[in-house]
Amino acid sequence: GSIDRDHDQLFSLVELFRTCKADRDLGVLRTVVVGLVEYTVYHFKREEIGFAACGFGDAASHEKEHRLLEETALQLQDDLDQKPEIFDAGKLEEVDGFLMDWLGHHISESDMAFREAF
Repeated sequence: GSIDRDHDQLFSLVELFRTCKADRDLGVLRTVVVGLVEYTVYHFKREEIGFAACGFGDAASHEKEHRLLEETALQLQDDLDQKPEIFDAGKLEEVDGFLMDWLGHHISESDMAFREAF
């Protein structure tokens, strides 16, 4: 249940990203990305503690997926700080697509793999 609530929060943050993307408000967008980075790190840490506690056999692969999203979100945050001019409509769509694809795949497929172990 708590992991599902975390997922709901992640999707809420992505929806907020989509609203900011539509408004093209890069200041608010950066705030949302910072929140996404922080919440993602928190959520992944909770999952990974659970992996260790229940002996989930595919933890290494799952954690690799976690690092990919963290790295991408951190790069996005850095780009917003250092190169805000690259965030045209195309770049924002690219980021949106990545987030939706990653979360959709990760939650509906990867996270289902450890559901039984938990």
